Amino acid sequence: MSEIDGFTAFAILVRALGYAGGLVAVGSGLFLAVYAGRAFPGSDPAVIRRSMRQTAWIGGTAAIVAAAATCAGVGVRAGRLSGLDFAGMTDPMMLQIVLEGPVGTAVAWRLAALAAILAALAIARATVGRGLAIIAAAGYAWSYTVAGHASEGPPWLLPAVLTVHLMAAAFWIGSFAPLAMVARRAAILDAAGLLETFGRTAVVVVAALIAAGATFAFVLVRSPAGLFGSAYGLILVAKLAVVTLLLALAAINKLVLVPSLARGREDARDRLTRSIAFEGGAALVILLATGVLTSVATPPDRADGAVSALTRRSDAGSSAAASIGLRPRDRGILEHQDDRRIGWKSSKLIARTD
Repeated sequence: MSEIDGFTAFAILVRALGYAGGLVAVGSGLFLAVYAGRAFPGSDPAVIRRSMRQTAWIGGTAAIVAAAATCAGVGVRAGRLSGLDFAGMTDPMMLQIVLEGPVGTAVAWRLAALAAILAALAIARATVGRGLAIIAAAGYAWSYTVAGHASEGPPWLLPAVLTVHLMAAAFWIGSFAPLAMVARRAAILDAAGLLETFGRTAVVVVAALIAAGATFAFVLVRSPAGLFGSAYGLILVAKLAVVTLLLALAAINKLVLVPSLARGREDARDRLTRSIAFEGGAALVILLATGVLTSVATPPDRADGAVSALTRRSDAGSSAAASIGLRPRDRGILEHQDDRRIGWKSSKLIARTD
């Protein structure tokens, strides 16, 4: 695992903000696509409209945060490629190299999907808005398959499972805020009805989330030794522990608190709201762990291959570069252009080999 210095910590934060903002934005759109037209016969219509509008505002703000983090992520990659960290984030040559590859394609798709989500949130109650939200959600999830681990495995398996995983995670995470608002504001039976309906849907969504995530992790880690004998595997285990906590909270909501609300117990409102807030906090920890996994840790088999390749190339590259007087920064550029298969993490190591 790479050393976590100031720039690496910044990179992790940018990744986590990008994930959180994108999933909340997409999930808000999906929640409104599914439930914006639902009837709440016992509730004040103005209260329900306000809750749905606030859901759209939360999603829109999150989309803007995600777009900013996506653009900042391009600068982070440029800084790592140059070996200059913060000073290299705005280097035109480094930015051009990053944007000319798969990362540039992924960024373009992601920004387009976020723009579509903003449009869908603005017209969430219309049929076209609901359809646009679903299409934009799929586009956003698919953008993560263009570059990174999902693009390195079987040509269909990892992209498919990652798309399903991200859409399921977005729907779940993006539902926290609107569910909490409805639980607190709507008529008690209306709130219980929505939460019961969501609970039935969530069973399918969470099953897809777990199945897709498990498949993705298995392909990347492959063995118990890889899971418990590598930094990547240990961080993944910690992430899974928090996921287990999140599932336990969701089970308590579904099996204990929602039935209590359905029986008309007013105290269940506050208990549900607090539980949903804890779920949101657990989700943030999971996204931060994901930021660490994708910023400083490498899956075991890829790490071994990258180290072997770097060892072979750095011996030859150091002597050749020294013979013609190349700076480390220039050497990093040439190595990256010569073989992009190693990826931007390895390019950082090559650029600093001297």
